[in-house]
Amino acid sequence: MRRSWTAAAVALFALGVLAGCNDYNNSVQYNTGATITNLSPSGLPFAAKPPANAAQCQNQTNGPTFPCFTIFVVASGNNPWLAPPTQAPQVEWNGTKVPTTYIDTLDLSAQIPYSYIAKPGSATIIVYQPQGQGTGYNGLSNALTFTIYGAANPFPVLSSVSPTSAAYCDSTSKKCPDVPITVTGSNFLLGSQNGGSSVTITGPSTYNQETAITMTSIASTQMKATIPGTLLCASGSYQINVINPPSTICLLNCPDLGGGDTNAPPSGQPVTTQTFTVTNSSPVNTCPTQVPPGSTPAVEKAAISKDGRYVAYASAQNGASQILLRDTCLGATKECAANTNTESVAGDGTGGNADSRSVSMTPDGRYLAFSSAATNLAGNAMAGSQIYLRDTCNGAKGACKASTHLVSTDPSGALSGMIAVLPSISETGRFVSFVAETAAQTISAANATSANLASGSTGTGKQIFVRDTCLGAANCTPKTMHLTGAGLIAEDAPAISRDGRYIAYASAEDGSWQIVLSDTCLGAGKGCAPSTLTVSASADGALGNAASHNAVMTDDGRYVAFSSAASNLIENAPIGRQVYLRDTCVGAAAGCKPSTVLVSADEQGKLSGTEAILPSMSATGRYVAFLAVTASASGNGTTLPNSGVQQVFLRDTCLGAANCTPQSTRVSLQPGYIVADSGKPAGPALAGLARQIVLTDGKNATMFTPTVSVDDRVLLAIPSENK
Repeated sequence: MRRSWTAAAVALFALGVLAGCNDYNNSVQYNTGATITNLSPSGLPFAAKPPANAAQCQNQTNGPTFPCFTIFVVASGNNPWLAPPTQAPQVEWNGTKVPTTYIDTLDLSAQIPYSYIAKPGSATIIVYQPQGQGTGYNGLSNALTFTIYGAANPFPVLSSVSPTSAAYCDSTSKKCPDVPITVTGSNFLLGSQNGGSSVTITGPSTYNQETAITMTSIASTQMKATIPGTLLCASGSYQINVINPPSTICLLNCPDLGGGDTNAPPSGQPVTTQTFTVTNSSPVNTCPTQVPPGSTPAVEKAAISKDGRYVAYASAQNGASQILLRDTCLGATKECAANTNTESVAGDGTGGNADSRSVSMTPDGRYLAFSSAATNLAGNAMAGSQIYLRDTCNGAKGACKASTHLVSTDPSGALSGMIAVLPSISETGRFVSFVAETAAQTISAANATSANLASGSTGTGKQIFVRDTCLGAANCTPKTMHLTGAGLIAEDAPAISRDGRYIAYASAEDGSWQIVLSDTCLGAGKGCAPSTLTVSASADGALGNAASHNAVMTDDGRYVAFSSAASNLIENAPIGRQVYLRDTCVGAAAGCKPSTVLVSADEQGKLSGTEAILPSMSATGRYVAFLAVTASASGNGTTLPNSGVQQVFLRDTCLGAANCTPQSTRVSLQPGYIVADSGKPAGPALAGLARQIVLTDGKNATMFTPTVSVDDRVLLAIPSENK
């Protein structure tokens, strides 16, 4: 159930992290100032007492005088601080310079007197680089917020709602009057460090999403609010609840901040939800048919640019799923205002008139490929889901007008009327691979087994196509290639190399899904013959003995990561689905021998007995992000494998790194991404430089450290272990 205060808290936190894009506190924001991205800690309780061994603040004149705590300030890599003996950068707390220690070009520490946190509130942290250091090394940084936590907010209690019902009204055909209500109870908040109480309604007309309604007055034991007439379009039972926000915003190492929702009380307290009924003589629902407003499809994986600045994802807008692109301004070297644009739009800027999904993005964030059933995105749109290429003009030099072109087409009409989905775009945007349904075909006995079809039957099959859009190429005619010999294709997005030559995907072989790599010979010299090799293979070349899915690939096509339930890919493979990394030796020097390593592992055995799925990898293949089901305990304390929640992990494989020990880091915090048996997850998307991970959450429970909110259900994690 959506909790509006949670979304608001994450969004407000994002303002602090994204402050590098704007001016704050009326200070001059020099474009040459550093961009700071993280504080550690980012907050402390007010009036915290110094520990007995607290450090003493530096004082160059009289020596140490008062106890202090230390905060660490982390900057991005685009505009680092110069090392001493040049004039060192200086941390400022609410405009007051504090003792600062230079650690390295991206890290500083500062000492803050405990007297500065005597009262609840917040402080502005900014770094000043003295002038005279040369272009790019002077001026003020952006500002981040340090939170001084106040006392925990109380949990609200509801005792009644009046009135308890209203008559059904068809708001699609006439204007329906709003319904004023009064809720009575206790512990209502007029305001706090993080805002006041809110009243929510949940029911058929809100698509069973908890939705805040307008409040007209508030006191500690009574609030008045208004149910919009537009929500009377469905008869039935509704829930009225009150939400108290936590006392402040906090995502990591938080004290007790209190607050909560009357439908989910703390242990030992009763649920005090009140019932409101929309009455009618017979059940009726005339509400517009649409997905819940503001929700992101749970099965949709987001796309992220190489530097982590741009995030593309599917989100419901005005009754249809649209492709949105968020410029987070992370790493922007010039003044930047974070913004979100809808990209699945017609030439006049109106949104697509049907669902758009499955977005893929070029590393620079300029070009998007996505599938859409909309018929208004391009002049030659065909019926059913098709693949489109969008030039957003992000980073374009000179004049540029955003435009959209149909990709799933060819001059001969072989793709006419077919459904096309799951695109993957090459580095420059010139090549786009995708899955399309072909005409009826005979299904072999082996493929029928894995496809759940009858042997010898004819049916619609899925095939891989590659479109050369000729983007950026001279004397080129757009054309579409059908990957011959692809066999029966799983519903996984194919992966494509930077030049469009190599395509990795899941294909049925000998009764099981295998990961294969096809060389299309696109862009290759004369003498190249298209070929396909099996990636999910053992050391002796035998096919994996269970299904493999979700291939991702490095830019050059050499390394492929995938999930597999096969037990013969490596020696002593763990039971269940795991994530593997395969060196195919494509493009490698003579003497390279293909090999496979387990990615979903760690040295302490914390991933032992779990299942791992949905990998995403960095541009070089060194880092791989994935989901793994962590174990939970039964009532008697017994650990139960694969019974917990899916967590996000980041694996440093040390590929290409000297003097490096492979290690896995859990990026997500409890309670985790999604309960293991509660549906198909989307999986993480790792930026090419491996500095950020984006996840279309679908659950408010997931929190990362630190985190930027892209929207209410899309989160951007910045693993501190991988700077």
